[in-house]
Amino acid sequence: MDISRIIAGEYQRGSKIDFKEHQLIEKYSTNGNKLMINVGAHFGGSLSGFLKKGWEVIAFEPDNKNRAVLERNYCNEKKLEVIPEAVSDYIKEKSPFYTSTQSSGISTLSPFDDSHSLTDYVNITTLEKFCGERGISDIEFLMIDAEGFDLQILRGFPWGKISPEFIICEFEDKKSTKLDYSFNDLTEYLNNRGYTLLISEWHPIKQYGIQHDWRCLKHYPCSLEDEEAWGNIIAFKEEPDWSMIYSIANAISVPIDESGYKNKLKRILSKIWKYSAS
Repeated sequence: MDISRIIAGEYQRGSKIDFKEHQLIEKYSTNGNKLMINVGAHFGGSLSGFLKKGWEVIAFEPDNKNRAVLERNYCNEKKLEVIPEAVSDYIKEKSPFYTSTQSSGISTLSPFDDSHSLTDYVNITTLEKFCGERGISDIEFLMIDAEGFDLQILRGFPWGKISPEFIICEFEDKKSTKLDYSFNDLTEYLNNRGYTLLISEWHPIKQYGIQHDWRCLKHYPCSLEDEEAWGNIIAFKEEPDWSMIYSIANAISVPIDESGYKNKLKRILSKIWKYSAS
């Protein structure tokens, strides 16, 4: 490992350190009338802080059960719009959609885990089409968590008209190699568009649906410490204030509150079960 490239970490597996990448952007960015687009919003854990900052948020969540929890959690938020479509680099109606009984967080257009099963059909759009129809010309923060489709979503973005100030997208070759791209393809795509990149690397996933082990945050270019690692790429349009980034990154690298995590998980599951029974 090139220690000089490390911003926060390195933590061994089992260290029980959490790192929420969206909080780095949340604490670094300013308040005001800005726009976040969150593709794969799940229950909305990544967008709440931006709503509190006065931002508008457009959240794409094609999973019916996840979306029901998301809409219930933020039913009084006037600056949040929830879109039931999936996003990629092509447009299609009634595409097969796969969910997992093991984890609500790995719903996908392309199955990659034995726990996946076909449960629904969803419409797919592109951000180029969506932004064009809405007349959107400026996006402050684009956050993507699309279970393997992150590069496709970027390819379907209107780069000729919009360049987000901040981008977060997920990488995991286990998912993306089935779609003919890798971690290196994703970093190259953003790097070629002039973005400064940070890599938040997590230890390889043992099982979906449980708490995972964070490893480190580091400067790009770099290689992964483990070829089976997963994580998030954090991209800045402008060179960031590195003193702020170092300070924030180390402040949000915190021990996991296991009791709080379990209680939160119980509350989430109870909402899902209640929805399923209704």
